[in-house]
Amino acid sequence: MEALRSLVVKKLLYAFNLVGILALALTACGGERAPSPASPGAPSTPTTVPSPTPSVVPSQPPPVSIQVNGQVIALERGRNVHTETYDLLMQDPEFASRMDWVFMDGMWIPLAPGVEGPLAVEDPSLCRAVLFARDRDLWRTNLYGDRVEQLTEGKRLNWEPGEDDWWVNALSAPVQVSPDGRWLTFLGEHTRFLIDVRTRTEVGLPILHALPAPHAPTGDWSPDSRYFAYGTDEGLYLYNIQQNGTTRLVDSPMLGRAEADVREVVWSPDGRFIGFACCFAPAPEEPDAWVGQVWKLEYATRQMERVGEIRAYVAKSNPLCWTAEGQLAAAEELADGDQDTRCSKLRLAAFPLIGPVSPDGTKQIALGPSSPDDSSWTGPSLLRVVEAATGQVLSQREIPWRVAMVSWSLDGQYLFLDDGEGTSPIWRVRADGRWGLLTVVEDGFLLGVIPQWCY
Repeated sequence: MEALRSLVVKKLLYAFNLVGILALALTACGGERAPSPASPGAPSTPTTVPSPTPSVVPSQPPPVSIQVNGQVIALERGRNVHTETYDLLMQDPEFASRMDWVFMDGMWIPLAPGVEGPLAVEDPSLCRAVLFARDRDLWRTNLYGDRVEQLTEGKRLNWEPGEDDWWVNALSAPVQVSPDGRWLTFLGEHTRFLIDVRTRTEVGLPILHALPAPHAPTGDWSPDSRYFAYGTDEGLYLYNIQQNGTTRLVDSPMLGRAEADVREVVWSPDGRFIGFACCFAPAPEEPDAWVGQVWKLEYATRQMERVGEIRAYVAKSNPLCWTAEGQLAAAEELADGDQDTRCSKLRLAAFPLIGPVSPDGTKQIALGPSSPDDSSWTGPSLLRVVEAATGQVLSQREIPWRVAMVSWSLDGQYLFLDDGEGTSPIWRVRADGRWGLLTVVEDGFLLGVIPQWCY
């Protein structure tokens, strides 16, 4: 059995370096799961493998037949063959005959014939790196949506996809993942929660009199994941992961205010300083704006320095950012040539949206309305993949709805899409423009892809 497993794993991992579907061969090689005794590549007598009964549900795609050791096997999409493999079979009739087939964990897996290679780590496509929200809780799944895990229970989020002004709340107080991937943090009802992804340990940090979105207090993980700094209307606080304790770094009297109103907390890239905004007051010349102070605090010495001002708006994101030169400023104060290296929250851009960049840094997303007459972008979207260095269009496709969220897969071959409706599916498409939309999650809101959960 171990010899067979070793052979199968070697074939799978060698095939991962080939093109297209060969990467999918790894989808059966995760962890300590034991393979089925059936292996078409073994020089033994033909193995009898039961063929599942074809689905009678009208919406189920028709079975596709393959031959294994002289037997005809009916493959049903998503039942005994992976959806991606099934799609390739439908598009390339000769694909089945070019592959060896192995039955593992209830799925038929295609292998390139006669290949062997060294053992390696688990296929990244199996990692549950896709983070999404559903019913006020957090979930994660893998590239194909067939390994789903619930991360929180009890409806901990202070927003629910599809309800009221949830979109504003989700963006103004986003779910934040520690740099090492171990912890999640987000705002609940007057409480900031920290969740240990491995143990499901939950820590609640009270936030008294928390301001409503989009002015909710923000926090930031230290670059080494040891601390979480966060603001409240009373001051700036620091939670120590190892000691499981909270320290108040700055309070209202230190700032000369009745309420500190600390927001836009962000660590410097080197971990020496914590930047934050505070002490907001209405802007006299702008009815929908507030003016606040920008401070930086040196963590080791607790020395503070006021370095500028920042404006907060009702419907506009203006995070606090550290530049590559080590300067701290509001995003709108940065010059066109300034490169921000770390910001308190996502810098939102008007469409057409340029970004995000692929994991290898070579490609970028250009996204906007499909029709130039759709000035409010209420209809279909034009999704383009461009070369990051030159802007040359590598592929493009029309998406039949407005794309609100987009994330790259870890290997840069796929894009995850969401329409922002909250209770609608999360889709996946190939970045090279081939094939159509595939559903990854039937009901959820895409929050992003977390590389730390795979490496």
